[in-house]
Amino acid sequence: MKTKLFFILVTILLMGCKPVNHPNNSTEMLGDTIPKTILAQPDIDQLDEIFNKFNPKLDTLKEGVVYVISSQDELNNLCPDDIKAPNIDFSNNYIVYTYVVRPSISDLLLGVDMMYNQNNGLDFIVTFQECTNCYTAIWDVYPYGVYSKVHTPDTITLQLVIL
Repeated sequence: MKTKLFFILVTILLMGCKPVNHPNNSTEMLGDTIPKTILAQPDIDQLDEIFNKFNPKLDTLKEGVVYVISSQDELNNLCPDDIKAPNIDFSNNYIVYTYVVRPSISDLLLGVDMMYNQNNGLDFIVTFQECTNCYTAIWDVYPYGVYSKVHTPDTITLQLVIL
């Protein structure tokens, strides 16, 4: 497992050496991470209540597709009826989320990040620690992140990392 982690880290470090040119003439480095927006704990708690398996409005999501929320109205429409959406400044931020099915509820979600890739887009990287020899039961996961609008990507690609 340590070898697998080592190779992933080396790959990420090597990717960080190539500049990426974007239409707005800014240059970011391939592998640079998009900054996450820091939210107050009540806002995080509200988002956690929206992005979970008990929200019936998420039932139609396709596994492995990356979705983007870029307005307060879109977030309000995604909220269950009994949850109030937090107020997010969508002029400077957007929410990125996906749907992933894991074979074990014992798997640990280690992190969610966004990085520039070589295709003038972004990679939405969701990292899990797989639990071997653990209780197996299907786990529906809705990883999300609130990110600064550094630039509008052409595409956002899901990258699952299983350690």
